Amino acid sequence: MARRSLRLVLKFGSGILSNPQGNTLDRRQFDRLGREVAALRRAGHECLIVSSGAVAAGMAALGLKARPAGLPARQAFTLERLLAGGVVPVINENDSVAVEELNFGDNDRLSAEVAILIGADRLIILTSVDGLLDAAGRVVPVVADLDAVASLVHREVGRVSTGGMVTKLDAARRAVAAGIAVGIASGRRPGVMAAIVAGRKSGTHFPAERR
Repeated sequence: MARRSLRLVLKFGSGILSNPQGNTLDRRQFDRLGREVAALRRAGHECLIVSSGAVAAGMAALGLKARPAGLPARQAFTLERLLAGGVVPVINENDSVAVEELNFGDNDRLSAEVAILIGADRLIILTSVDGLLDAAGRVVPVVADLDAVASLVHREVGRVSTGGMVTKLDAARRAVAAGIAVGIASGRRPGVMAAIVAGRKSGTHFPAERR
């Protein structure tokens, strides 16, 4: 039986794209994550990335010499057209779905809103830790009740990121309520995206609520 193709939103935290000091990009991470996304595409899955650096990445891919001036140009037609054409869109706040009246505040929340917008099957949030950790520092493998784990997290502000696990749980809450399963895992572990897509144990899994 052929495996069903999935529509995936992949959120890459700034902490997994920079070096441990947070003062430069980690090119090896870019290369590895790029290869793993390409493998997902070859397997037939549609992929959309939410991360920082979206405008610069899009300009390079499209051969643009200057940043697009108008909102329609920044939106790059529609996300559906890009996905249908085999493109892996890379977006962040104000690049693709936000307008003057909207202010998402962080890319975790944006990733959930994008997943809902495009009817994604799964939202995968890659961060610098192995998933949601309990009081003893162990990964919580499955969370079916987000209220029950709220006390495990607090807001953090790092060199290249804000919000910590608080904003990730908020994103998970939004997505699962819309019928989208969510995975939170370490973006430093090779093969983690493929493992989550295949249903293998990796990070913390948030089952979708029945709609």
